[in-house]
Amino acid sequence: MRECVSTARISVPINGSPTEEFSPQKGLRQGDPLSPLLFNLVVEALNILFQRAMELNLLKGVSIGFNQVRLSHLQFADDSLLFCEAELSEVLALKRIPRCFEVASGLKINYHKSVVCGVGILIFELAVFASLLNCKTQTLPLKYLGLPLGANPRRKKTWQPVIDKFKLRLAGWKRRLLSFAGRLILVKAVLSSLPVYFLSLYRLPEGVAKIGFWNDNWCGNICLKDEFPQIYRLSLNKDGLLKDFVDVSGPTKHWVFTFRRPLFNWEKSELLRLTTTLYPTPILNLEAQDSAVWSEAIAGQSLVSVFYNHTSIAHRSCNHPIRLVWKVWTGLLKWWGTTWVVPNSVPNLLLWWSVYDCRKSEHRIWNAIPLVTLWSIWKHRNECLFKASSPNLQELQELIVTRISIWLKATSTKLHFSINDFMYNISAVRHCINEA
Repeated sequence: MRECVSTARISVPINGSPTEEFSPQKGLRQGDPLSPLLFNLVVEALNILFQRAMELNLLKGVSIGFNQVRLSHLQFADDSLLFCEAELSEVLALKRIPRCFEVASGLKINYHKSVVCGVGILIFELAVFASLLNCKTQTLPLKYLGLPLGANPRRKKTWQPVIDKFKLRLAGWKRRLLSFAGRLILVKAVLSSLPVYFLSLYRLPEGVAKIGFWNDNWCGNICLKDEFPQIYRLSLNKDGLLKDFVDVSGPTKHWVFTFRRPLFNWEKSELLRLTTTLYPTPILNLEAQDSAVWSEAIAGQSLVSVFYNHTSIAHRSCNHPIRLVWKVWTGLLKWWGTTWVVPNSVPNLLLWWSVYDCRKSEHRIWNAIPLVTLWSIWKHRNECLFKASSPNLQELQELIVTRISIWLKATSTKLHFSINDFMYNISAVRHCINEA
């Protein structure tokens, strides 16, 4: 590891021009691939100190399972979870062990970010321990590595972070930068994996998986909350399930609504429109468990084949705003000083690009343009999808030119031009290259 750090040489671009190479003097910085390896080597000393304290009975830790496995601490990178009995001697040992580690390693423990949590002890005792450890107190549930430890998995509140993640993802996908087939792939690849982390520890309760009357698209393809906003605002049961609004005690089903005040005449008209919308819904079996069923499923046909056929049709008839990306190619050709009709597909574009007649001295720059452009467009598209950013084609074009110049300057010592020269005076750059 020392050899990797001491023999490395780096160069920093300043005003578009790289400086002379120099050796780093401050060791590893945060984000370096070697940092986790070095941290694991150092933090192993803390693990040894806790094991030694257990052997000397300075710490009892906690006993887990039928085999009574003794556990004193859990470590994940720099997040540590320490266990001890609610005794003054063990709390003192719990403070002295990290202090010894600080002296030996030079690392510092941030007690302002640390909390002490008690289970089955009085509040004033917990306050005494917190004062001794110089940190704050906290009650269960305790969040560790993104999971609420000590939370009741049967309560809906525990699963609210998972639901919020779903809403955040779906909000970014509503920008319609993908076809139906693309959205389906995202649902299968991304949404299906979001609750996996929680499900590795907790079992999903029925209340989270059930269908909400106002919030879920169970009535065709509409959300009743958005279709009837005034009725939704007056409802007393905004988070109610589907079964809470229907009465099937008689031969026919009846919809039951409770409002916070009597409805005006025009609001009664909206309620009538709501009940008319609900009338064609199929017979509901309130005894059965709620489940999600795709409306395009066909009896006797495999789900995979239905997915394939449906997404293929949707993909062929799709007309989404991603076609605006061709304006970037037109802008790059204009920047190069060429006016041309851009081909209608990527293979035809690359074929035309490879046979374009330009001078031999310019081939290096010309061949770099499609590589950097395709990569930048893909990266910009992912930012729009997963980070909810807005498409900005002008900014994307400037970023492509900047990346082209940085890449060329980093791979060749013969191009003595700044980024501004590439961006705003490419004709002069081409002229100098051809005259050289």
